[in-house]
Amino acid sequence: MGNWTLLDQHTIRSDDFGFTLRKPEGGWYFDLVKPTWESPVPDLKFLDDFPWPAHLYADIIGEFADDYAGQEGPMFSPRLYRELIVPRQRRALEMVRRYTDAPIFMHQDGAIRPWMEDIIEVGVSILNPIQVSAKGMGDTAALERDFGDRLVFWGGGIDTQSTLSFGTPDEVLETSEVSR
Repeated sequence: MGNWTLLDQHTIRSDDFGFTLRKPEGGWYFDLVKPTWESPVPDLKFLDDFPWPAHLYADIIGEFADDYAGQEGPMFSPRLYRELIVPRQRRALEMVRRYTDAPIFMHQDGAIRPWMEDIIEVGVSILNPIQVSAKGMGDTAALERDFGDRLVFWGGGIDTQSTLSFGTPDEVLETSEVSR
C-alpha cells in the first residue's frame, strides 16, 4: 500500500501491516475536556472522503492513551472524571463506531481501578498495560474476575516499571511464568 498522509487536522500513516490515525500534536484526554474552554473534539467525518477506506478493514482501533492516574490512585476524583471526561470519551468513541466495529484499544497505566467500569462503559474493549505495581492493580486474578468478561487485558502481570523495563531476560521470563 505504501505510505501516505492526509494533510488535514489529522495525520494518517499507512503501511502493509496497518495504519495509524492521530492528531499531529498527539493528544491527552484533557484535550477532550478542552472544548469547554477552547477547541472541539476531533471530528472523524473526514474519513468519509478518505482516499482508501482503511477504517473498513481495521482489526483493532487504538490507541486512546492518557495518563490520569498515578501509583497511588487517580489524579482527580471519579466524580470529576465522570462529569468532564466520560462524556467526551463517549462522543469520540461513538464517532469511531460510525466507521468500524473493530475493538477499541486504550493505553492507560497507573491505579485506574476506580474507573474501570467507566472505561468499559464508554466502549473500550482492550486495556494495556496492567501496571501491577500501582495500587489496586496487583491482584490480576481479581481484575480478571471483575472485568475479564468485558475487557481484554493486554500486557499485564509483569511490573512494567521495573522488571519489564530494566530486568534481565531471565527475570522477565521468571516473573511471567509466576503470573500465569
